[in-house]
Amino acid sequence: MAKVKAVLFDVDGVLIDSEDAYPRVVQKALARFAGIKRSKKQILRFAGRAGAGWFRGVLPNAPNALIKKMFNWGDGVYWSYYLPRYAHPMPGVTRTLRELKKRGFKLGIVTNQTRREMRVTQRIIRFSKFDVLVSAEDAPPKPSPAGLRLALKKLRLKPSEALYVGDTETDARTCAPLGVRLVLISWKRNERARGLRGFTRLKRFSDLLNLV
Repeated sequence: MAKVKAVLFDVDGVLIDSEDAYPRVVQKALARFAGIKRSKKQILRFAGRAGAGWFRGVLPNAPNALIKKMFNWGDGVYWSYYLPRYAHPMPGVTRTLRELKKRGFKLGIVTNQTRREMRVTQRIIRFSKFDVLVSAEDAPPKPSPAGLRLALKKLRLKPSEALYVGDTETDARTCAPLGVRLVLISWKRNERARGLRGFTRLKRFSDLLNLV
């Protein structure tokens, strides 16, 4: 096995806890534009999807024009209000990232977040020394492996030289075509990762330091 030189991260559910942020946007948009109520639990079933995928998941038969209207409105308020107000760092994230950087690892983000959202995320976790950032504007959204491939290209690394830290089936589908090793964060309340088998699991983010 090649020596790990880089650790790449998903954002939502990995670096930050945004489970009180984006569902609020979806709930607000549903009420405002469709007069519909959905619970946080119902909305979180679609975590890991990109952009309008949340709204399409909740309203599979809605007209495209309505989905687009809700998404455009939500996109405008999420990064500026809901994300900084309701999201917070996952336990141990900032200290672990600083220690990984100190040890000489390349660090990166590959996410379905937008660039604006990534900038807010870096403020939330109080860490910005990433070597590569790949957002929703830089490559097709996960589970396409294009963003992960782009990150490896920018770092000039082989897939075997990187780890990807994620928390959903979407992340598993992203890593598989390239052969990048996926490490799952198994937060106690993360039901989305429980059905996945055959992956290294971390109960605490800081356990990553013992893995690389």
